Amino acid sequence: MKILFATIVCFSLGALVALAGGDSTTKIEGSWTATAGSDDGKKIPPEAIGKLMMVVVFKDGNYTVSIMGKEVEKGTYKMNATKKPATIDMNVQEGKDKNKTQIGIFKVDADQLTMAVVIGSKNRPKTFDPAVGVEVREIGRAHVELQSLTNLV
Repeated sequence: MKILFATIVCFSLGALVALAGGDSTTKIEGSWTATAGSDDGKKIPPEAIGKLMMVVVFKDGNYTVSIMGKEVEKGTYKMNATKKPATIDMNVQEGKDKNKTQIGIFKVDADQLTMAVVIGSKNRPKTFDPAVGVEVREIGRAHVELQSLTNLV
């Protein structure tokens, strides 16, 4: 009876935490648009980010990356939100880095997702600072504009 009660309490607490703010798994799911970044320690100019129109979608353990409306990468991902910072491993199934693994760290702050990843390395980044061999991406949650909704009615 005590074990049953403890199990019910644990599940209830988990449900309350999920309802209160969700875990990092649910926080990362959805569509994200690039807002800033760096490659190999060099900042990507804001005008280049705007022209690329990079969109990343995370859903049910799968992800896609699109540039200017064209899907350029697809794969699966696993996260560990209990680590500090949280970790992410992305297995590329289609695209330039097919059959490679991108390992990294991430943080979600409201509607901003920051990721630092390396491709084909076993040395996971430890910070979000630009560095040689590290891709840092800041992406904001994509929102449907109110104007677009009124056009549908």
